[in-house]
Amino acid sequence: PYWATWWFRGLLSIMAVCIVAAIYRYRVTKLLEIERMRLRIARDLHDDVGSSLGSIALTSDVLQSSTDLSAAKKKQLAGISGAARKTAETLRDIVWVLSPTCDTTGSLVLKLKDEASLMLQGIEHSFEFVEKQEEVVLDMELRHNIILIYKEALHNIIKHSKATAVTIRV
Repeated sequence: PYWATWWFRGLLSIMAVCIVAAIYRYRVTKLLEIERMRLRIARDLHDDVGSSLGSIALTSDVLQSSTDLSAAKKKQLAGISGAARKTAETLRDIVWVLSPTCDTTGSLVLKLKDEASLMLQGIEHSFEFVEKQEEVVLDMELRHNIILIYKEALHNIIKHSKATAVTIRV
């Protein structure tokens, strides 16, 4: 019978290889589309929403300096400015998490160092990390959770410990 011949089995083998190659190519194409979408979303959030929040903060700062406003209005404008800046900071974290260029452990360590410098202003602090580590690609959700836990830990240090010096080792 023809299904027992060498040419039929060879043809089946070639078809199997082609099917596996097509599935692999489809998967790679979909992953690249997802990466491009992540980059576009991160860029759009940073450019569009970030600039709008900056404009809100700056406008409210300018209005606060006006002399014809009551103290209550100035306090409301200060609240608006503070909320816009806080939202812009949160947006920067979201953009960082979304960006596929920040998926490595090295990028995470740099982000942790920046957050420590930003949040621990006024407190003597040092940030130590092992420089010769293998780069590992981290999942977006894992990086997001690590940043949230880290920021909460720094917040607790500031709020509850009354620390005069902080050493962070990664």
